[in-house]
Amino acid sequence: MKEKNYNIAIIGAGKAGVAIGHLLAKKGHTIIAAVARSGASLEKADPYLPGVHLTKNPAEATAGADIIFITTRDSEIKPACDNLVSKGAIFPSQTVIHMCGAGSLDLLSSAANMGANVAVVHPIQSLASVNLAIEKLPGSYFGVTAEGKAKEVALSLVRDLEGKAVDIDDKDKSLYHAAACIASNYLVTLLYAATLAYKASGMDETSALNAMLSLVKTTVSNIEDVGAVAALTGPISRGDASIVKQHLKSLKSLDGGIIDIYKSLGRLTIEIALKKGTLGQENAAEIATLLNDGG
Repeated sequence: MKEKNYNIAIIGAGKAGVAIGHLLAKKGHTIIAAVARSGASLEKADPYLPGVHLTKNPAEATAGADIIFITTRDSEIKPACDNLVSKGAIFPSQTVIHMCGAGSLDLLSSAANMGANVAVVHPIQSLASVNLAIEKLPGSYFGVTAEGKAKEVALSLVRDLEGKAVDIDDKDKSLYHAAACIASNYLVTLLYAATLAYKASGMDETSALNAMLSLVKTTVSNIEDVGAVAALTGPISRGDASIVKQHLKSLKSLDGGIIDIYKSLGRLTIEIALKKGTLGQENAAEIATLLNDGG
């Protein structure tokens, strides 16, 4: 049975806010207003939020809202919440939600102190554009930090977004978000580092990108099929210290700390290979020495 439909105000009409508003409107909720600082941002939001009151004034957006999403930049969440409270634009009957992965409930403390319900609903997803966010958010995991009525509301919204909710304790938010950064942001950094190495070997950037994407997609598919440990391949998994030594020698000529990335990840890869059972202790010690000493 369909759960309650909410009146929703969005403070911060960027990629996340617009996509969330668009998706929740499709599920029968009413987006009563969306706020952005610039007219250009409101113009970009308009096609995705037809009929929604678009405004630059946050204080006029929240009257009649059951839920207030604050989807500004992370550093602006607390000031935005404090501003709404100071102007009497948040009421005890409302639920205020932010979507910052690293941010705790403290960012909404002014709303909580005056009796509103507060929650964090963070999509574990990379939102590169509004269109991609609309496409990728359904089916994604969402980290939920909330209690009581706020948690009931948050879980209901995640279900309407066709997502999967995971409970994240407020004290663990930073660690939880660091994991997401490693998986997403640092994957970009790794592929950038690999591109530099490929180009140094004589491969053009387009070929390098296409080759890497094919390799990464296959690797991700393998992880989906058998898990991260079993999916590990390569010289460390095989215990081939001579190849690792050659890698270290060739990487010394590259800038950007790429050799340090290789060493750091190599040390953790030893642990994975030992768990997989394809790397013996003797070869593990030899490779660890190479990674610690630089070969």
